[in-house]
Amino acid sequence: MRGGHRLAVSNVVSALIITGVLLGLFSSLMAAQTNLHQAEVDALKREAERALEAPFLIYWVNGTHVMLFNNHSSVSIQLTHWITSENSVSIINLDPIDYSVGPGVNKVVKAGDAPWMPGRKYKVVSERGSVFVVGPPPVEPYSSFRLVEDFRVVRRGFSPANGPLTSFILTTGPEFGGGPVRLSCVSVTPAPASCASWGISFNPPSPVNVPAGGVVPVNVYATVPAGTSVGTYFVRLKLETDGGLVREFVVRVDVGDWTMSFNPSSVSLKMGCSQLVNVDVVPTGPFTGQVWYGANDLGSVDPRVNIASSPNPLPVTGSPATSQMYVFIDFDGSGATSNPVTFVAKDGLGPDVTRVLTVSIANEYCFTITATTTT
Repeated sequence: MRGGHRLAVSNVVSALIITGVLLGLFSSLMAAQTNLHQAEVDALKREAERALEAPFLIYWVNGTHVMLFNNHSSVSIQLTHWITSENSVSIINLDPIDYSVGPGVNKVVKAGDAPWMPGRKYKVVSERGSVFVVGPPPVEPYSSFRLVEDFRVVRRGFSPANGPLTSFILTTGPEFGGGPVRLSCVSVTPAPASCASWGISFNPPSPVNVPAGGVVPVNVYATVPAGTSVGTYFVRLKLETDGGLVREFVVRVDVGDWTMSFNPSSVSLKMGCSQLVNVDVVPTGPFTGQVWYGANDLGSVDPRVNIASSPNPLPVTGSPATSQMYVFIDFDGSGATSNPVTFVAKDGLGPDVTRVLTVSIANEYCFTITATTTT
């Protein structure tokens, strides 16, 4: 009898140890998911800040001085380091006053490393982490209209809810002193795509008034029909002023898509049990991006159901990608239930996608604990 009692105690201890391991794994996965999501938010924020700096230019005006040209940017630029490379690399800290320039402002400052020498490569780094090449003056250094993005990846069903397709920065300068700017869509190719079918629009709407010495950002929006064939498209846009200034720009748009499925599509578990479920994302067309997914209604299902996933978001780079979900059923409670869990997947490049994973709970435990007594 004593041997039976020791066996029962051993079973209980084993069950508790296994449960502790599973709960520890679940906690680690949940923490990893939270960290990944925060990392995604921080990365998107950094990318957005650097995107605002993209129109900035720095170029040589002579052998010892450079132009900080911020006439196209809507944010202040703070340059922190000058990098010169040839056979070796030297990094120079820049004066925070000299190398700071506000939006719509241009100024000439002494180069961080002068005089200019042929064969050397010069770059500067901003406090936001953007890297700019210090090169010769551009062909049109005072072009008043700048396209922020000339290439986008979107999904079928992309709409203004997913943000602008691209943006313009409208400024004044020697060629344009200010006034109304008319924006229009010339064409979307190949057919049957068109400006009308894609709903190309501008915000603020055309015409846009640019005050003298001012900077006006204009967002370009599009609604890509859900039935659009995957492939590469070109959006041609035109800007005109009353003074006869005309500029045309072309935006390349890669339209792709993806499907998501669970493998297996449903799970049946006893209390205290767990299972891994593959989350398969299969892209179609020229799609590259990150797909984030999460349970939309986990709070409304049986509280014994716990789910964690990794990696999440899932990088998709033109070929099928797989993430894994860890489904664990708590010991607490009793009774058999069937729980359809709705998941929402999103990438910011098109409409959200929903999928359902059914989690069934059996009214029994993974581990059998036999209680014995001695007399």
